Amino acid sequence: MAALYPRTLAGPMAPFIVGVIFCAWLGGLGPSLLATLLSVGAAFILPYPDSATITSASRLVVFAIICLGIGAVAESLVRSRRQAVEQAAALEEQAMELEMANQELTESVEESRVSREHAEAAEHRYRLLFDRNPVPLWAYDLQTLAFLAVNDAAVAHYGYTRDEFLSMSLREIRPPEDVAAMLESHRTGKPGLAASGLFRHRKKSGDVITVDIRSHDMLFDGRPARLVLATDVTEQLRAREELRSTHERLRVLVESSPLAIVGFAVDGTVRSWNPSAERTFGWSEADVLGRQLPIIPMDREEEARRFTERMRAGQSITGLQAVGQRRDGTAIDLSVSGAPLQNTAGAVAGFVAVYEDVTERRRTERALQTSEDQLRQAQKMEAVGRLAGGVAHDFNNILTTIQSYAEFLSSELGPQSPHLADLKEIESAALRAGGLTRQLLAFSRKEALESQALDLNEIVVETERMLRRVIGEDIELVTRLDPVLGRFQGDPGQFSQVLLNLAVNARDAMPDGGRLLIETSNVELDDAYAREHRGSTAGPHILLSVSDTGIGMDQAIQSRIFEPFFTTKEQGKGTGLGLSMVYGFVQQSGGSIWVYSEPGEGTTFKIYLPQLTVEPTAVAAAGRPMAAPSSASTATILLVEDESAVRRVARRTLVESGYTVLEAANGREALAVAAAHQGSIDLVLTDMVMPEMRGGELAIQLRQVRPKARLLMMSGYTEEAASRKVILEAGNTFLEKPFTASRLLERVHQVLGQV
Repeated sequence: MAALYPRTLAGPMAPFIVGVIFCAWLGGLGPSLLATLLSVGAAFILPYPDSATITSASRLVVFAIICLGIGAVAESLVRSRRQAVEQAAALEEQAMELEMANQELTESVEESRVSREHAEAAEHRYRLLFDRNPVPLWAYDLQTLAFLAVNDAAVAHYGYTRDEFLSMSLREIRPPEDVAAMLESHRTGKPGLAASGLFRHRKKSGDVITVDIRSHDMLFDGRPARLVLATDVTEQLRAREELRSTHERLRVLVESSPLAIVGFAVDGTVRSWNPSAERTFGWSEADVLGRQLPIIPMDREEEARRFTERMRAGQSITGLQAVGQRRDGTAIDLSVSGAPLQNTAGAVAGFVAVYEDVTERRRTERALQTSEDQLRQAQKMEAVGRLAGGVAHDFNNILTTIQSYAEFLSSELGPQSPHLADLKEIESAALRAGGLTRQLLAFSRKEALESQALDLNEIVVETERMLRRVIGEDIELVTRLDPVLGRFQGDPGQFSQVLLNLAVNARDAMPDGGRLLIETSNVELDDAYAREHRGSTAGPHILLSVSDTGIGMDQAIQSRIFEPFFTTKEQGKGTGLGLSMVYGFVQQSGGSIWVYSEPGEGTTFKIYLPQLTVEPTAVAAAGRPMAAPSSASTATILLVEDESAVRRVARRTLVESGYTVLEAANGREALAVAAAHQGSIDLVLTDMVMPEMRGGELAIQLRQVRPKARLLMMSGYTEEAASRKVILEAGNTFLEKPFTASRLLERVHQVLGQV
């Protein structure tokens, strides 16, 4: 066309074609019409240099035809494009649907895989739970009772292998006697979850165990089955039974215990109260449960509070010494032990206390302590007494020598001698020293006795006037004497001295005046008193009680009051021998003395003297009636004395008086002298206390070889019962040291019947 219309059509065709293609591409409305209009417009508007060759009408027709053709083509193209677009959209939608379906299918496959894996994992877990469960598990067929599956714990616990288990039924793990009951239970049992209870099973070893069965019905491979969990409770039941038995034993022990056992809550209220607690304190269990402990005296509440606090702090207490009270208000000595009770968390949930009534034990301990104190005191007094007696004995020998030689000198000096006064002073000092030794001997219970049956009332009455002068007018003297008082064996002079010494002691304790009470009575001492008061004896006694209202004394002074030379008085106002003499006199008479005093409360001395049940027979003091020798010059005396100075004094005295004297330094020598002497021996003058053989033993042996010889015994004290028996029962005579030459001669003449 361009060749046909090289100049007239080439210009407008370009925009026309472009417009048609554009419109077709866009698919707008009326593309052909638009293209035609554009082409026509372009043909008329644009200049054509070759318009001379073509007419306007021809050009228009040709151009219109061309345009119509082009428009039809363009419209066809547009329509095709639209259809293609629509088809592409449809295909795209189908593709999307396919993709979605494919995704859903993929997800479904994945979900199926995951579900399968989960199922497999769950099955594995359940299998593990079944197989690895520490408690025996099995499943069995409800129809045949055959085992379908067992876990490792069942295999291990029952002793069967897995194959053995799976070839067995429930009948074979039950004792034969239990099978019938088991079958009946299965026949009547209800399906579902069951807590079947306790049953007996039998292991492969034959041991029968008790198991706690828990079961649940289920389907196993399409068959009705039951899953069973079997917990062996044999040891648990045994432990429970042991615990129950232990609890029962503990209950019996607590109920039958002689000790009071009390359980407390943490706040201190009573939770348990055994029968012994009721017997000990007097309150019943109903009286005290839920209350604070009623046995605490008001003045002991702080101690009880501290005890409770220590319990709450978790501390144990053993042997706490305490004082409680019974329901009637009487005090009771207690030994208390306690321990806290803890709960499972370790916290103190309460405590238990054990109370032991030690009242009698304490009383016994106190009595034992008193007895031990008395024993120590008695041993001390005995030791001091032995010392005092030994000193007095030796001192008496010295005084005998001093007094005798002083008398020798006095007889040789004329009455005008300037030395006579000096000798009298020596004799006076010796006499005073002799009195001191007598006091020491009285304390040591070794003073020579003139023992006889005495009426204590008579001694009190005879001494009362002298006592009133001694104590003074500012002290009231009161006597209360039992009119039917019994008698006792003693020395009357000693007990007059006892009253005098006690009265003087009371006077010194009442410097501002007061009251002195002397009482006598008959008493019966029982065995209990004798046990508690060492040195006392059970039986009928005479009681002499001397009480004052003076200043009293403490325990320290009381423990030493009978010691020789112990005094609380100022220097120069007492020798400290008054009460020691009283102690010695009482002990020598077979009695006992006790002092009771408190500072500011006065003092009471109680003297218990054994009461005579049979009156003693009188004993002659002068010896057996014997014919006296014809004259002094014919009498032979065997002198036995271990102290050479005394022996020399006695020999000189006797020889100067015309007697024949045989000497011996001890008992064995005296026996030898008596055996060797060919003549008679009229008198044996012997010391009582000598080494190797004492005077009493010597007298007994001499009586066998010299039965006619009379006996004169000399000593500062009588120590042995045998010696005392020789003196009193055999009618022999006693010469007390210290003595003078004249006193010796007087006694010898008396024994030989020369006066």
